[in-house]
Amino acid sequence: MTLAVIRSIGAPRRLAFSIVVNVPRGDGSHVRLDFGAMPMISRTEVVSALAQSRPDDLKGTAENGWLDFKTTPYAVHTEKGKFELAKDVAAFANAQGGLLVCGARTVALTTEAKDVVEELTPFPKELAKIQNCRDVIQEYVLPPVTTNFTWYDAPAKEGCGYLIIEVEPLHEQARYAMVRKMLSDKDKFTEGWSIPVRHGDQTVFLHPNEIYYLINTTQQSRTGARAAPVAIASTTPTLSPADLAAGRRELEELLDWQDTPVLYWQSTPSRVPDGFLEQLHRPDGIRHHLINQESLRGEQGFNFMFAYVPPKAYEGGLLLSDSRRALWVRADGSVIAGAVATGDLLCWAMNQQGDSARLNVIALSEANLEYFRWVDRFLLPVVDGQWEHRVTAKRFTGEEPRLLAPGANPVFPMIGMQNQASSADWDRAWLAAGDPEVDAFQALSQIYALFGLAASQNPFTTDGRVDTEKVREATRRS
Repeated sequence: MTLAVIRSIGAPRRLAFSIVVNVPRGDGSHVRLDFGAMPMISRTEVVSALAQSRPDDLKGTAENGWLDFKTTPYAVHTEKGKFELAKDVAAFANAQGGLLVCGARTVALTTEAKDVVEELTPFPKELAKIQNCRDVIQEYVLPPVTTNFTWYDAPAKEGCGYLIIEVEPLHEQARYAMVRKMLSDKDKFTEGWSIPVRHGDQTVFLHPNEIYYLINTTQQSRTGARAAPVAIASTTPTLSPADLAAGRRELEELLDWQDTPVLYWQSTPSRVPDGFLEQLHRPDGIRHHLINQESLRGEQGFNFMFAYVPPKAYEGGLLLSDSRRALWVRADGSVIAGAVATGDLLCWAMNQQGDSARLNVIALSEANLEYFRWVDRFLLPVVDGQWEHRVTAKRFTGEEPRLLAPGANPVFPMIGMQNQASSADWDRAWLAAGDPEVDAFQALSQIYALFGLAASQNPFTTDGRVDTEKVREATRRS
């Protein structure tokens, strides 16, 4: 590999180096690679490169255990294309999850055992076939896997762009996802099934011996491990993403939020034992903790505490709400909280600076932390088993897109360069840690990524946590 040129370049909010190298191929020829910026090392960076119209930053980025590049979109009009999509989604779901990025061609290096992006290949948006892709995943991947599709326009190439398919990992107890059809040597579907798994930068299939072992040993031990601590036997299944979306729509209709930008938090248990409704409604149970929330600032803060307003019964659950925020503990054990992303709450006081659509970093950080301070401490312990947390941003783009600056200076967190939301509807989930500061940081990571930012840029975080004392100090100054 020979170095041709090194030059310093300036990219928006970033200083990088452009390195032009000649890389040997396997056939003895060479390919010229222009590394427009440092290779991507995190999911946030990959998303940010496309969200901030810097696709050239992807050049030189290597495929890995959570990242795979595709030159073209999946050809879901063919059986081979359907199988490839189902295989790749299931493989990521059976590992740590990951990103499938369509619109970049890779080249295999001989000096290192990896494939890196050589060329960007944006394509017309109509070829993405997002709904068709969703239908294929739903039909051919079992059990259901959560995926998110986001389109990013290519700069200076109207009508063309890139598609990112984000695959969330399956819960440990739900593995393994399988593809319920096989592909023949004539690229046609045939009866059968397979279990793909992402291994490094490659997708491999579990050997029949491994599958036999899983069926006869691993699954039995998991069943026993899960059953032992459960005091109450009967359970209900985990809610699907469609169920969760239906809950958000119901809350929107109730509070007349259908045309309002809203940020939602949701928490879902893997099982709901008998007796939950008794715990929910008894005076010393969950109802008590809703009335007596241990918030940082009481009713004066950005939280879900309502002074002198008890929770009301709604659809068998308990609801606290007004025109700008809501916290609904549902009869199925799940929770939905929402806060309007307007000057009434998450954009509070920003109109004084002429930025009415800009999120107030203090309001966002405090409301986010307060949600997990209540849910992780007072609800998760009531129901044994694994919980899933989720954040969803609705209507964050349009005529007046929501804006966010990282707020890097804790003394002046409401100033700084602003980024626009990159997607109108943003939906992300993760397994609950049960620690409010850790889960609050995970939520911020998902929210900040929507704006092409990293949660570590938030001034109230420390080492992968939202620091309660930092938030408390900021609210004293505000």
